[in-house]
Formats: sequence, structure tokens, C-alpha cells
Amino acid sequence: MAVGRIADQAALGIAGLVLAARLSVESYAAVALVLVGHSVGATLSDLGLAHELLRLGPGERAALRYLRAVRVVNVACLAIAGLLWATVGPVSALVVALWAANSEAMLRQSTAMLDNDHRRLGIAQMVAAAVLLTLVVALVHDAEALGLAIAARVAVELVALRPSGRWFSAGHDARRDLQPLRVLVTHSIGFGNRNVDFLIGAPFLGAAGFARYVFAYRLANAGFAPVGTIATRLGISELAGGGEELASRYRRGTTALFVGGTAAAVVTALGALAVPWLVGDRWAGAVALILLLTVALPFRFIDGVISPLLYVSANHDNAIALELVRLAVIVAAVVVGAALGGVTGLAVAMSAATIVSVVAGHRWAAKKAGIAGPAWLDSAAAVALLVLGIGALL
Repeated sequence: MAVGRIADQAALGIAGLVLAARLSVESYAAVALVLVGHSVGATLSDLGLAHELLRLGPGERAALRYLRAVRVVNVACLAIAGLLWATVGPVSALVVALWAANSEAMLRQSTAMLDNDHRRLGIAQMVAAAVLLTLVVALVHDAEALGLAIAARVAVELVALRPSGRWFSAGHDARRDLQPLRVLVTHSIGFGNRNVDFLIGAPFLGAAGFARYVFAYRLANAGFAPVGTIATRLGISELAGGGEELASRYRRGTTALFVGGTAAAVVTALGALAVPWLVGDRWAGAVALILLLTVALPFRFIDGVISPLLYVSANHDNAIALELVRLAVIVAAVVVGAALGGVTGLAVAMSAATIVSVVAGHRWAAKKAGIAGPAWLDSAAAVALLVLGIGALL
């Protein structure tokens, strides 16, 4: 699964670079809309059910009503997409249609994991990534074509992976205590925490500023993109046992992710220097944004451990409360940063708010779980904020 996820995100990243090299900064704004819309669908469209399925034990099945609810939403999205295509235009329609396609793909990914069919899942994702990349390089020159290419990528997964219905039942073997709506609420707020800069900051930036920021953000977080979903899904299963080993598994996992995130940040910072050479001098202004956003990358890596820790501690309400507080902090930071400093201020504010909110979230979640968090986390945050401050001044 990890290899397939990395291939998938690498293809999307390369597609973004190819289109940045082909388009003007202003034209890239529509591409940015498609990429952000696809990201929303790929994160939230399962309505929390794909993650909850991973909690099923041997011989258990999820209640069929959960699947029916997701399918009703998917049909509604397809109907809305048709209406948008006829009225607003194809780009908006494709964004909504991708929500429905991603929903089914996420469910099939989870049930493939339940079947221990990791090989099929990995191959499907790698083939889908190759299809996307081939289409982008050969045919894509605008946002509409990119949406169709992404749809083709998702279609490959749908064909390659088996339908998920076999893991649902209306009978006595159905598990009744799944809580997908609570997971959806938590994930929605968490997604907002990580992406509210696109939604709130955009009005302060204009089309060109928005395009530069999305371009820089996606490159700065290219190392995190394939890890985020993996860390959350595996975190749920790794911590699910609870017991005396919970604290040590949590600290080991957090430390390993932070080390990986630090390595990714170093590679990303070095790669940022090659951006003008890769896509043209018109994107040179994105280099500083990439560097500022990269400072928070190690903390994004460990962000995905917070929710699993609260899930396995039966603290769903606490998870929602935590994400709401974090969202309020990040929204305030983003608005102030973008209003006062434009696109640069937005990058600084988003990185600083991410660092502070992730560290505070880890401390609070560990306390609720009755364990001690990593001892080094506060020191790492202080160093990162210092580096960010120096970078902002320069």
C-alpha cells in the first residue's frame, strides 16, 4: 500500500510540475482548483467509513446502512456534477464528480487491506499513477484535461480493486458500533486545519498569488502527501491494542515519523532551489514560499498520529474538540498573516500555526490517553519556530 500511495502522489506532483511549466501563473489558478478539489474528495468522500472499516475484526461485517448512505451521497454528487457541467462549466463539474469516484475508491482500498490484499492494492495504485502521468505528459494542457486525467486514474483503481460490498451485511453478523460520522467530523475539521489556508487565504491573494501558493504548498508537502493517510490508517491498527504497550508504540511511531519528516524537509528544501530551472523563472517567487512551508513538514508527519491515539482511547468527542480548537487557531493565524503579509505572510502564518497546534495536540491527546508524550517535542518546536522566524526576516 505504501509503495502504491507514494507512486500515486508522485504522479500528481509531477503532473503539477508539468502543468506549471506549460501554463502561465494566472492560468495555473484553475489547475490549483482541480488539485485542491481532488484532495478534498480523496480525504473526505468516504464519509468516515473507510477508516472505520479497518476496525472490523475477523468474521465481522459492517452494517449495510453505512454503505447505502455513502452511495446515496455519491449519486447526488453525480447529479450535481451534471448540472454544473451544463451551467457553470466543466472544471467545477469534474471536481464534484471526483468526490463520488474517490469515495468508492477509498472504500475498496480499505476492504483490500481487510482482505490482506496489499499486493493487488499496491499494483493498482502504481498502474493508476502511471496512467495519470502518461495522460498528463501526452495530452493535458489545461485544468479540464487534468480533471479528466485524474478521473481516469481513479477509474483504474475501481476496475482493479474488488467491490467493497462483501464487507457489509444486514444480518446478525453486522457490527453495530462503528462511528463513521464522528470520524468524518474529525477528519473534516482536521482537513480544514491542514487546508484552510486555501479557503481563507485565497481572497487576500488574487489568482496569481493563489496559484503560486498552491504550487508552493504542494511541492513543500510532497513528502508528506503519501505518508499522511498511511500514518493515520496504520496508526489506528498499531495503537488499537491499547494496553501497557500503547505508550511505547505511540512514542516510537511519533519519533520515527518525525525523523522521516525531517529528512523529507531537507530534501524538499534542496529541491526547491531547482524550481526555476524545472518550470521557468516566472515561478522563482515560489522558492521562498516552499522553504517557509517546509519548516513545518516534520510536524505534518506526526499530525496523523493524534487522531488514532484518541480513537483507540475511545475519545471521539475529545478528538472533535481538539480539532475545533486547532481550527480556530489556524484560521486566526491565516487571516492575520495573509491580510498583513500577503502570500509570504500566509506561508509564515500557516507554518507557525501548524507547528504550535501539532505540538499542543500531541500533548493534549497523550494526556487524555493517560500516557507521557515524546520528551523532545517541545524543543523541536522551539528550534523550528526560530528557523521560521529567521527565514521570514530574510
